[in-house]
Amino acid sequence: MKEIKQGIVFGMVPKSANEGNMNNITFCLTEDCNLRCKYCYEVHKNNKRKMSFATAKKVVDFVLSKNDIYNREGVVWEFIGGEPLLEINLADEISEYIKNRMQELNHPWKDNYIFHFSTNGILYHLPAFQDYLLKNKGYVSVGMSVDGNKVKHDNQRVYKDGSGSYDDVIRNVELWKKQFPNASTKATFSHDDIPYLKDSVIHLWNIGIKKVMANIVLEDVWDENDPVIFESQLKELADYVIEKEIWKDPEYTVRFFDPYVGLPLKKIDMYKKYCGAGAMLAVDCDGNFFPCIRFLNFTLSNHSGYCIGNVNDGIDKNKLKAFNYLIRENMTPKKCNSCEIAGGCMNCVGSSYDDSEEGTIFHRTTYICEMHKANVRANDYFWNKLDPLLNGLENPRKSAIKIANIKEIKHLIIYMNGNDRPYCLCGKDLNNSANQKMSQDMIEDAIRFAEKNNLKPLFYNNGHLSDVIDIINSNKPVVSVSVIDLKSIHESKVSSIVDLLIDKSSIRDIFSGFKYLVDMKVSRINFILSDIKFWLEKDLSLYSEQLINVASFIKEKELYIKVNVLHDVTVSERIYYGCDAGVNSYTLAPNGKIYICPAFYFEDADKYSIGDLDNGFTFKYGDSLHNNNFPECSGCKNYHCKRCLYLNKTMTNEYSISPDIQCEVSNLEAEISRKFIGKKSPF
Repeated sequence: MKEIKQGIVFGMVPKSANEGNMNNITFCLTEDCNLRCKYCYEVHKNNKRKMSFATAKKVVDFVLSKNDIYNREGVVWEFIGGEPLLEINLADEISEYIKNRMQELNHPWKDNYIFHFSTNGILYHLPAFQDYLLKNKGYVSVGMSVDGNKVKHDNQRVYKDGSGSYDDVIRNVELWKKQFPNASTKATFSHDDIPYLKDSVIHLWNIGIKKVMANIVLEDVWDENDPVIFESQLKELADYVIEKEIWKDPEYTVRFFDPYVGLPLKKIDMYKKYCGAGAMLAVDCDGNFFPCIRFLNFTLSNHSGYCIGNVNDGIDKNKLKAFNYLIRENMTPKKCNSCEIAGGCMNCVGSSYDDSEEGTIFHRTTYICEMHKANVRANDYFWNKLDPLLNGLENPRKSAIKIANIKEIKHLIIYMNGNDRPYCLCGKDLNNSANQKMSQDMIEDAIRFAEKNNLKPLFYNNGHLSDVIDIINSNKPVVSVSVIDLKSIHESKVSSIVDLLIDKSSIRDIFSGFKYLVDMKVSRINFILSDIKFWLEKDLSLYSEQLINVASFIKEKELYIKVNVLHDVTVSERIYYGCDAGVNSYTLAPNGKIYICPAFYFEDADKYSIGDLDNGFTFKYGDSLHNNNFPECSGCKNYHCKRCLYLNKTMTNEYSISPDIQCEVSNLEAEISRKFIGKKSPF
């Protein structure tokens, strides 16, 4: 058995070909199949419908012409059915057309593509497919479905006459493994075959299929005894893995023991999508477009297919729009989101859509709830039993639980001096707070208040934030952020990170100020537009010119310096949006009152208070501050935009409605960033 050198990876799922920065285009070549697997989601198989080459050509031409939509670095051209190898000649013809068109167009994908097949394996040995693999060597991946041992496989994966297909599939496994030695199989377990789970996984390992992406059926097939059997089978498998030291070999895995399954959800998880539905494109035999293969007509029992366009008319953006909002927060029951073991609980958007009474994608089935709980109990059993045998190696399950249980840090920003200008946007003027200073008694009360309310105090004084508590309790260095007014930049001391305050009177000095900070060896500059609520069209135009100069200079000189409004647009993968003021941070002003952020204190200290040290938080509308309640922002991908609550409230009278100027500025920044800095998108 191999010695472990770089930590334990058993249970973790290796990345597949269509992960990363790749578009996924799926051709449903046929609705026919030579099997009738009992658990298959394709419930209306038939031998009448298959794609024509003419239709496929239109699909290819459409996709290759839409660089604005399909703009990732590479592409997975996926062939599926039914059984796609029934139409291998058509797949070959389509593949040749794709390669030729990409070369003719000098398309960015011409050397960064994969042809992927999902097959039951029965026809894998046929000369036509073997010739195809040879011709496209290095650009093909193949997923073959082998469910486990003969009893389990033949229980589910049957021919039309009910006979099992194991013998016909297994004869092709050796050839498949030789050609794709790192390939995995997706063994699916349902009610009838749960008792064979342990032996099936071991059997797959024994025949050389080392990566088993096992999963259970998500539909309503389970009875009250199944979780008991499931847990027992997994625990027996866990004992086998430990006894035979399978866990030491990084080539082996089974998804049921993923160390991250069963962890509590973080806030950021609420704003993540379950899958790529809506970002990928699936095409049926007639050239109709769907969000993924699970939304085609012949895969659904209760609703018609969720069509989003076709090869002749293109994509109907209104039909696709809902998928921009398809995050866990919007489609999952509250009991699931608050579940302490929700992490890794599986869901299929297409299956849930078919299950919903209204035919909506904002629905989630919960049929596997008890099965998931059984999986988590068995997972804990495995990692706890393995722990004493690790001899100093990190237990990934323990580490994951430790990280998951760290509470999200919330801050109380303590504004000690009313004469200090806000570090972000400012209110009407500073006169209403002038000469207000925080007493020593209030500082001590503020620290006690923060501790009582699980808030971390951050003291703001003399133009920069400093974590006073950490300075007192440790000798660790604290990151210093200089807050500098563009007008007095040459007289200011700078640290490696600078918050550069910019107002409409200093816009024309942005580029010169930026170059000065470059010379001062600053590593990051945060442009803070302190008064955009007063900006006019001419100010936007001038800002655009200055920002283009900055972006061009960075690109030309190949600078490593980062500018928030340029770099945060393209590299952020945050699915939640904007400033966290009022959600994860609050401000205590020198008058002893609490505010969403300092800007509200300077705008109107009496009107905008949301509490004080004596009475705590008295704000009644906290839920309206949560970023997922911003209707205009939900589908926006300019993640660097702060969605500023101060601008919203003072300009639109609503915390959740963004003023036009904020959108205009962030769109302008995003456009310049993607033109000069890069064009990667989080989706």
